[in-house]
Formats: sequence, structure tokens, C-alpha cells
Amino acid sequence: MRPADAERTGVLVLRAWVEGDGERRLRVRITRTIEGRTTESVTSASVTVEGVCTVVRAWLEDLLQEPQ
Repeated sequence: MRPADAERTGVLVLRAWVEGDGERRLRVRITRTIEGRTTESVTSASVTVEGVCTVVRAWLEDLLQEPQ
């Protein structure tokens, strides 16, 4: 068990690229981890800026939560 004031760290990697000429040209692969929360990274994808922002916000909020 870690002390309450222990540093929590996480890694968030966004790999973004643009495809073709269609309406949904943006592609983003999101890989995220938070030390001590999971043993493996979690990967997701989005095709909108709003979707990416939602994932980033959720990851930051998760990082701020006290460990259980």
C-alpha cells in the first residue's frame, strides 16, 4: 500500500493523422496508463477532436482520484 502523499504518474500517448478527403479525416489512437491502476495500457481511438478531449479529460480525472 502506498502512502496518501505518494506521487501518482501516468502516461498518455496520442498518435494522430489525417486520412483522405472525407468528412471524418482525423484519426487518433490513444494509449493510456496510470501507474498502479492497471497492469497493461488501455488503447482507444477517436475520429473527432471532441472525442479525444473526452478521453484526455477522463484520464486526467482518473489520475487525480485517490487510489483505493
